[in-house]
Amino acid sequence: AMIVSYADRLGREMGLNGVWGNLGVASSALVTGLVGQYLGWRWAFIIPGIVTVMIGLTFMRTVVHENRSGHRQAAAQARVAREDMWRVIVALLIVVIAISTTFNAVTVALPKLFAERLAELTESPALLGVIAACVYVFGAATQYTIGKLIDRYSLKAVSLPLSFVLAPFLYLAATLSNLPLIIAAIGIVMGAFGQVTVNDAMVGKYTSEEWRSRAYAVRYFVGFTAAGASVGLVASLYQQGGFVTMLHAFAGLCLLVIAAAIILPAEIKVRAPEANS
Repeated sequence: AMIVSYADRLGREMGLNGVWGNLGVASSALVTGLVGQYLGWRWAFIIPGIVTVMIGLTFMRTVVHENRSGHRQAAAQARVAREDMWRVIVALLIVVIAISTTFNAVTVALPKLFAERLAELTESPALLGVIAACVYVFGAATQYTIGKLIDRYSLKAVSLPLSFVLAPFLYLAATLSNLPLIIAAIGIVMGAFGQVTVNDAMVGKYTSEEWRSRAYAVRYFVGFTAAGASVGLVASLYQQGGFVTMLHAFAGLCLLVIAAAIILPAEIKVRAPEANS
């Protein structure tokens, strides 16, 4: 909500925010692999924890609260017909649940998947971390590209073709190994990370300023609840049939993302009022 309230181009700002956030995801695989190999697994928790607390304290001390009363968002907005809002809500809930579950499951499972399936390439935890980090970088770059597209086209025009990416790559990755698996993993993270940008932009474009913070709160409550459940789901599916069963199950779940993109309604472009001083 803070980013949207200042955004001149909503898609670009959401994309940039996603890039930085998911470069953190990418670096986590690299840092964990390196620290775990050379300092031990405990330091892989301690060092990121210390850095995170320091960043939070720095933000709290340096960022000054601004009174936003009387200000309006200057970015162009999109609206949908009132009778079509239920389609937006249903589509958003479906995509948030499916993508949050899949995103977190992939984040949790990818290092283990690489350790099992890339044995012919390397068994070094540090090098596996480098490979995982490089895969995540593709996903982060996708978020910026999707953000730029959102500024030029409707959300449906962007999300519909994007929705066809995840399920096939998840299905294929279930039986691949070595270099083909790395290529499939790149497709998976590009599809998942791109959908995260679409989800955030959907809330930003379709909600009024006074309701936007509440809408994002609901979106992240649903998303984090689904993401938390995914950890147990990954363990259960892996126990039943390994990565084949797990990845096929999430491929089936991501078919719902296609249905959600199809039911999105057409947008009605409106010009947002200029910000008042």
